[in-house]
Amino acid sequence: MPPPASFPAVHSAGIAYGTLQDNECRQQWSIANVQAVVTAARCALENIRIDYEGVDAVIRQSADHDLYDSLAIDVQLKCTSQISNIADDHIKWRLSKKHYDKLSSVRHYNPRILVVCTAPLDFTTWLNVSDDELLLKGCGYWQNLHGWPAFDGDSKTIEVPRSNQFNVEQLLGMLHRVGSGGRP
Repeated sequence: MPPPASFPAVHSAGIAYGTLQDNECRQQWSIANVQAVVTAARCALENIRIDYEGVDAVIRQSADHDLYDSLAIDVQLKCTSQISNIADDHIKWRLSKKHYDKLSSVRHYNPRILVVCTAPLDFTTWLNVSDDELLLKGCGYWQNLHGWPAFDGDSKTIEVPRSNQFNVEQLLGMLHRVGSGGRP
């Protein structure tokens, strides 16, 4: 099966791309986006090899906070290039009931967040490398669903505020709140 138009088979240099499917490319892109932010915050990102708890990665920090010195935030990662999912003030993502229930549960120890990353429609513009920079196009946005109400149905569309940009300042703020005994 040939890749979609946004995922070309051949690089502009005439060399074949790999055959990783588009959803797996987006999954890897979301990991790269979050990894860059977590590293810039001088924290660690641990990728979960088997996603059976609705957790793709864990952000870890050792720092002197009011209550805790060692913190972990569980992360569910998603990625979209669909323009219809991106509004001026929020990003829409449809979560399965299973993932929603895991993210909204109050019965887990580590706080959990959903991070929805965006990526340009044109796969060839996702990354720009030069001597001066490594530029990743797109951005992540986070939402804490802890304690959100249960719902009937197979899935629910979540609106993640664009004011919740997943960046170093927001991440450190989340970690500070958790380190002080609060929620992200």
